[in-house]
Amino acid sequence: MAAFCGRLGTCEVCACKDAKYTCPKCEVKTCCIACANIHKKELSCSGVRDKVNFKQLSKFTNMDLQSDYMLLEEMTRNVEKYSRDPLKGHSRHEKDIPHHLFKLKAATSSRDIRWHFLPRNFSRHKDNTTYLDWKTNVIWWRVEWIFPQGNNIKCVDERLGENVRIGSHVNKYLDPAVCDLSLREHLQFYQSAGLSGVHLMLRAEKVPKAGVWYYELDPALTLKENLAGKYEEFEESDVMSRDFPNKFNGTGQRGFPRTNRNGVANRGMNKTNNFLFNHPDNSDSSDAEQTVKKPKLDIPPYHVLIKQHKMS
Repeated sequence: MAAFCGRLGTCEVCACKDAKYTCPKCEVKTCCIACANIHKKELSCSGVRDKVNFKQLSKFTNMDLQSDYMLLEEMTRNVEKYSRDPLKGHSRHEKDIPHHLFKLKAATSSRDIRWHFLPRNFSRHKDNTTYLDWKTNVIWWRVEWIFPQGNNIKCVDERLGENVRIGSHVNKYLDPAVCDLSLREHLQFYQSAGLSGVHLMLRAEKVPKAGVWYYELDPALTLKENLAGKYEEFEESDVMSRDFPNKFNGTGQRGFPRTNRNGVANRGMNKTNNFLFNHPDNSDSSDAEQTVKKPKLDIPPYHVLIKQHKMS
């Protein structure tokens, strides 16, 4: 034992006693548990050996080879365990889709609606109540109506028929005579504006500028006609007043700047807007003029920074 302690040397923490332990991570020699805890606290060391730590080939031993082999075996076991867990599926392949979802996807494809299946452990997929009535060949959609200018309240319709005008669906929230009493206080702004004074906007997904733009829904058309050519799992629509400016997105359909649900539109981060002086005549200026010019930074090369640091 004395020879073993002499081989490790003196404790690197207290420097009073012979070392008995070597930290697997940072290889600090200590003599007792107290010194080992001190070194973990001062060096922020976990005490767990780094299995992927780089080691030169000249210092590579049989123990290192065995450690790498055990690491590969552990990774193989984790992959097999992960593949057997039904909640870890990342996607839905055609062969894995249940029969009712397969029928629903075929029905949406025939209506030019690009149906997107979220993983089954996602909350949006669990909450989705959209289904196909195969007897009548009618899709009943789950629709979430969000009112940013009404305290950000969200109203959910579990199942709305695709062949009914979308204006009649949302009108039950905009008409004070038929609106629920618990919602009237929050929706007074929208009820005073009426259906003709609001925009019905569908969030664009998996399309150019999807993080910024919406599709405008036509209240005179049905859900089936409004969703044609769009990419959805279930509809989540924002109801906005007509005070917001309109633009055109990359698909040629009308879109609107995405808001922060407090009634304020989120403008581009790289574009400066002057709300005091608005020049509509210059709105058609070229993209080159609208591009923000970034100043060139005079940063010296890395080796120059190192020399300056050493001199200082």
